[in-house]
Amino acid sequence: MMDEMMRLLSSFPNGTYIKIEWDSAKLALGGLIETIYETDNGLPESVSDFKEYYAMVFRIKDVIKNESGQIYAGNMVMEVSPVSPPSRIWSQHDMLIWQDANAAS
Repeated sequence: MMDEMMRLLSSFPNGTYIKIEWDSAKLALGGLIETIYETDNGLPESVSDFKEYYAMVFRIKDVIKNESGQIYAGNMVMEVSPVSPPSRIWSQHDMLIWQDANAAS
């Protein structure tokens, strides 16, 4: 079953530009929704911690802010998922479209 964030992201067509923030805006990236797919945490299905979830392939186009210490570059792809959710997701026109309930305001 899709969580709220993935359900919202799946309502946008592939190729839609969005901005994503992690860790209360210490990292902010702009990029494109490539696709959404079902995956799992890599554990055997017989293990009690096995979990299936939906994730998005995000193609980075802009590094807006990076105080994370990690290297991000244009055209890199990364997975966005509920396993390590962003703090906020913004539309191309700076409208807040999703916020993690645990994110600081």
